[in-house]
Amino acid sequence: WIATEFWYTTGDFSWPWLLLGNGFSHEVWAVQWYEYTGIFGGTLWVLLSNILLYEAWRRRRDAKAWTWAGAVVLLPILVSLGIFWSYEAPDEGSVTVSVVQPNIDCYDKFAAGTEQMQERLLLSMIEEAPAGSDFIVLPETVWPYAYDERYLPQAPVVTKIREILREKSSGAMIVTGAETIVYYPPEEQTETARQNERGAFYDKFNSTLGIDTTACLPIHHKGRLVIGVESTPTWIFKALKFLVIDLGGTVGQLGVGEPGPAFVHNGVSVGTPICYEGLYGNFYGGFVREGARALLISSND
Repeated sequence: WIATEFWYTTGDFSWPWLLLGNGFSHEVWAVQWYEYTGIFGGTLWVLLSNILLYEAWRRRRDAKAWTWAGAVVLLPILVSLGIFWSYEAPDEGSVTVSVVQPNIDCYDKFAAGTEQMQERLLLSMIEEAPAGSDFIVLPETVWPYAYDERYLPQAPVVTKIREILREKSSGAMIVTGAETIVYYPPEEQTETARQNERGAFYDKFNSTLGIDTTACLPIHHKGRLVIGVESTPTWIFKALKFLVIDLGGTVGQLGVGEPGPAFVHNGVSVGTPICYEGLYGNFYGGFVREGARALLISSND
């Protein structure tokens, strides 16, 4: 069963909430030992607990069976409580983070003719962010356009954001979701690449950008995609393309990224996972292994 769950999380079809070990997301106090075993340790715990409790119920008069069942159920909880209550967060300083939520009606967000209005709204909200912010975080796919990464540093919206930061919050970095496009030579095209009307190969990415007053513009490409909305397995993509659901935002088979290097601003390294990536513990931990000391999640939930 655990091998099947592992295959499931690394395969083309993946929905992590179906894993048994993910059933404790509201009872994190009981599974602090996940830092050593991961989600699959929780799956093993659920399976063993159910098997032993069933055997104890079947052999009702066997005290030894009940002892084993009770030990398997309770000992991990006691260990978890010990970890939970003894943990002391190291004092590594702090940063000030402002969150910008435009509250745009989801039915209007992608309606034709609203792009410039939405862009003006977002820029005005960035202007209102507290001047002392170190990071200003915007949602996933918040901008109404897709940006060619070759020209992204010179894009008008990036230029406007930098002007606002110089005037209002020179010490801040904007961490924002965006849809970006990467073009490839024919010999370097990926499995997920598509062709435009001119025959050029490209990938669309659900991305996060780090924009500050410098010329540097780090980009993270989302690496865990929502099945049926952002991703259709390549081996059935052509056959089932017509079934892809349009729920707004970045839709269709997208390019796939990895955790990648952290965004560094004022000496602080931050990871910038996007929405669904937060459901994959090992992938999510990759941002920390790449040097992130804080995680700023962009989502459109």
